[in-house]
Amino acid sequence: MTNVSSMIGDLLSQKSPDELKAINRSALRAMGASAKDTERLLDNTAFTPTHQTKFVFNLKSLDGVANRGAFVRAAGEKSSDEADAVFCVQTSGLMSQLHKGEHPLARIAMIENFPSHRDGLRFSSPFFTTTFFPLALFLPTAYFRPIQYERP
Repeated sequence: MTNVSSMIGDLLSQKSPDELKAINRSALRAMGASAKDTERLLDNTAFTPTHQTKFVFNLKSLDGVANRGAFVRAAGEKSSDEADAVFCVQTSGLMSQLHKGEHPLARIAMIENFPSHRDGLRFSSPFFTTTFFPLALFLPTAYFRPIQYERP
């Protein structure tokens, strides 16, 4: 278990949901998320206190990465169920792992209007630039579902 994982585990077992919310609020504001976006994420019922804490600490580990607030805004605005929250947690976790590698992340940006796994809904998908690679994009696996085409 990594130090971050251990720290998150300790927080989740030792702190109440209200205490976790206060810790997460402070961390989000410190990394540049607006007060409005912070509260929207913390009040979003798609995120359990565990999801919120993991998401926040993953983003917190991206020290020096520009525009983390864009991901906070999209997560708070667009997440409507647990699958969305898990996507945000796992994506931020992958970003955290990549950031620790040979080519750290430089900036997070959002691409609007990718189809959601729920018909008719749209969501923003995060992408980032690194000091080496120009672009990487994260999409939920549901985006790659088979599509049936009818022949004319």
